Amino acid sequence: MRRAPARSRAPARGARTPARPGADPPLSARARRGDPPLITDAEPSPEERLRRRKRTYVVIMVIHIVGFGVGGALYEVAREIGLVLLLVTIPLPWIAVVLANDDGPLSPRKLRRRRAARGRTELDPERDMGSPPDRS
Repeated sequence: MRRAPARSRAPARGARTPARPGADPPLSARARRGDPPLITDAEPSPEERLRRRKRTYVVIMVIHIVGFGVGGALYEVAREIGLVLLLVTIPLPWIAVVLANDDGPLSPRKLRRRRAARGRTELDPERDMGSPPDRS
């Protein structure tokens, strides 16, 4: 007895089909939209940026406290070295605050919004209200 030839069935959804020699692999919807962003290109999360800013602040303040203490102790022994160390560590708290409050570069969307707000200092009645007010 001869068997009937097997009917070719369509592959199940999501199943891989053997590629024809020289054929491009099937593209997913994500691949058709363009290259996916690399994980290294992604912006850090707000929590990660906050952690980094806190760590920067703490490191600079520890340097300030240690340098200030060592500078004060050296001032009694070697005045010039102690004075230089004290003068170098005095502005560190201000630098730490500025760096801790810096949130990094603005996103293009926020930058456009800020530039638009800067260029529009007065209200434009026709644009903002629809029609000019009656001043008679």
